[in-house]
Amino acid sequence: MSTSASARGSSEDSTETDAHYEGLAYDSQRSRSSRPDSPISINELPETNEGPATRKFCHLLQLNQQALYNRFDEHSSEVSGLFKGVLSVSNETQQNVAELAAEISSLRQAQLALRQKLNHDQREYYDEVEALKVAFKEELEAVTEVSNEANRQAKALRAEVQLLRRQMATPSWQFPQFKKLPPEIRNMIWRFSLPNNIFHVRETTRMDGLVSGWDLEQSWAPPAASRACREARAVASHSGGMVYTDKLFNGRQWSWFDATRDTLYISVISNEDHEFTGVIGINNIAKVAQYVTLHSAERKYHDCFMQLFQPNRFPNLKIFDFVSISYKLPRRYDPRLESRLFVLGSKVVIVAVGDFQNFIANLRGHGLSCCHEGLEELLLSLINQDQWPVPSEDLDDSIVEWSKFRRFATESWFSVRRRWFRLTGEKGMDSMGKNRCEASIEGRGMLTPSVPTFRRVIVIESG
Repeated sequence: MSTSASARGSSEDSTETDAHYEGLAYDSQRSRSSRPDSPISINELPETNEGPATRKFCHLLQLNQQALYNRFDEHSSEVSGLFKGVLSVSNETQQNVAELAAEISSLRQAQLALRQKLNHDQREYYDEVEALKVAFKEELEAVTEVSNEANRQAKALRAEVQLLRRQMATPSWQFPQFKKLPPEIRNMIWRFSLPNNIFHVRETTRMDGLVSGWDLEQSWAPPAASRACREARAVASHSGGMVYTDKLFNGRQWSWFDATRDTLYISVISNEDHEFTGVIGINNIAKVAQYVTLHSAERKYHDCFMQLFQPNRFPNLKIFDFVSISYKLPRRYDPRLESRLFVLGSKVVIVAVGDFQNFIANLRGHGLSCCHEGLEELLLSLINQDQWPVPSEDLDDSIVEWSKFRRFATESWFSVRRRWFRLTGEKGMDSMGKNRCEASIEGRGMLTPSVPTFRRVIVIESG
């Protein structure tokens, strides 16, 4: 506003100056037109009543007037030149003032646009700041809620810890009435606390192919109940104890074995060049074992019957299992399934084929699926296709179903026992699979109470 006022003021001043100079030029031109063209001589003066002195004075006055006119003309021309210069300067000044006014106007417009943009950006910034404030407030409320929930949980946990500490400090959780129970019930409770382990031994040979011993795949420490008290240790040691196997080149391997609960899992070498020599090296275990599982890769089980079915080998045998399927789970197959299958650090699970469906149902009842990668279908298909070799008079063994093989195993049991005791005068069987004859009815009657139960089982090993 001040710049435009000053511009208008300077324009008005220049206009007044121009008018003033124009008036001066007009006055000088008018005075020049009104004066005489040449000075008047004394003789040309009109006759008057005055004297010569007066006439001379008038003549001098005219001369002075003429000189003044000449000097006035000189000054007028100088003033006119100055006026023209001032006029041109005034015009140039007016032009500069107009340019400055236009530039100031454009600057004002730019300033106005910049101010509008600044106001717009400022409003956007304020809106963004308000949005951030709202978001921060919501986030702070959420964090506060989470913190309060964590504090409540921590408080509940501290209260639970304090409660547990008070319970541990007091004997309320120890069940002191246990000692008041009858000894039979206490012994039953201690027996139920004992684990059922798989005592897995594998037949080994030397470089020359001769049997040298047995490798214990997994050794077991005494159960935890045996270290609870003297009574529990007596119950655990009644049927269990430390046994050893003769390991190849490394002497003996010691492990805990309970004959009434643990299963002796025997893996024998099966090839044509090897002859099974019995349970030398694990005699101390075989004499007390009640549950035996036999695994032969090529199913040359009939070669083992002469050694294993002798009365001095397994006198307390109750169940004799044949491995129908041996399946090894891949590494990291299913952690939840493996933790449910292989409990207490076991690496092997043995399931009877007749109990397989109940085994799968039990796993599903705990929220586990045995159908991962078709495991259940695979095992069932292998069970349905299961076939067993029985020696015949031909060079090759005949392949039969499980029921016929189980009958063959039972007959072999009777034959070996009959030969051992020589209860009758019958010739019996000269060799396994040749001239096989059944024992007499009397001999069978005496041996039947000791006949074990023959089953086929599925072995699942951890990867």
